[in-house]
Amino acid sequence: MNRGPPGCTRRFPPTPRRRLLAVFDALAQWCASDEFRGCAFLNTSAEICDPRHPARAVCLEHKQSLRAFLQSLVSDAGIVNAESLAFQLVLLIDGAIAWAVLTHSPEPMARAKAAAAALLKSA
Repeated sequence: MNRGPPGCTRRFPPTPRRRLLAVFDALAQWCASDEFRGCAFLNTSAEICDPRHPARAVCLEHKQSLRAFLQSLVSDAGIVNAESLAFQLVLLIDGAIAWAVLTHSPEPMARAKAAAAALLKSA
C-alpha cells in the first residue's frame, strides 16, 4: 500500500498519533510556501464539471489514496474506527486547504490540526 508522499512525515516523531498530526504540520508548511495554489486535484475537479471526464477519476483516486494513507496512520495509532476517522481528517485537510487559498495563510491548517487532535483524543 502506498503510505503517502515520500518524506512527508519522516522528520517528525515516530509515534503514530504524533505522525498523524505531523501530516498537518507538513501541509501547513506547504500552505505557507510561495508556490502554494491550493490542491491541484480539488482545483481540477472544480473546473471540470463532467463527472465522467477522465481527469475527475484521477482526482478521486488521489483523494482516496490520501484517505487510505491517513487510515493506515490511524490504524497504526490503534484507533478502532479508522475508516471513519480518516474520512473526517480528509475533510479537515481539504477544508483547511480551501481556506488557506482564500486567506494566503497556513493558519487554517493549524486550526485543522487542533480539530484533528481533538478527534484523536476522543477516539
